[in-house]
Order: sequence, then C-alpha cells, then structure tokens
Amino acid sequence: WRHALQRGAKAGLDHIGIQVDSDAELNEIKTRLEAAELSMVTETGTTCCYAKLDKHWVQDPSGIAWETYHTLESAPTYSGVEHSEATVACCAPATEKIQFMSRK
Repeated sequence: WRHALQRGAKAGLDHIGIQVDSDAELNEIKTRLEAAELSMVTETGTTCCYAKLDKHWVQDPSGIAWETYHTLESAPTYSGVEHSEATVACCAPATEKIQFMSRK
C-alpha cells in the first residue's frame, strides 16, 4: 500500500517522537523496526526545527507516524532555512509529505 502523510495538515495528534541519546540506540531501534518488517523512511543529517539529526519514520496501523531520532547538533535557523520574523511563526509544523511504502 502507499500512504502519504502530510504533517501539520489538520488539528490533532501529528506524530509521536522518540529521542535517543546515541547512534547505537537509534540503530537498535532501526534493527527492531526492520525485524518487524515495517515500512521505514530514513533521514540522515537532516535539519528539523533548530537541530541537525538522523531519524527513522514508521507508521502504525492507525495511521500515526512515529519518529525516532538522534540529535547531532543544534542548527542556527529553523529547519535550516532563513526566514524573516514577520513571515514565519516560531515552531510552526512542517507540511512536507512523507511516502510510506510496504516492504512486501
């Protein structure tokens, strides 16, 4: 199946985030998700909010996206993009689309 998730599109629970303290912990979670044969989207060295991080996304049966991530360092701008204070609200949710595809 294919399912597109558009973050920040409607009110309610957007996603669940689990922050880990090390690459080893993030790799352990990835290994377990792969063993469960869950479709996964991996982002490495991405900038989100005010942090540079590595992360993995999966989606549960009810359609909720789960993000597991390890923060590598802080980022000087929100999501790595320069914005003027007048045009962007602080901590506004992203509206990027993430494609989830079945591994089977």
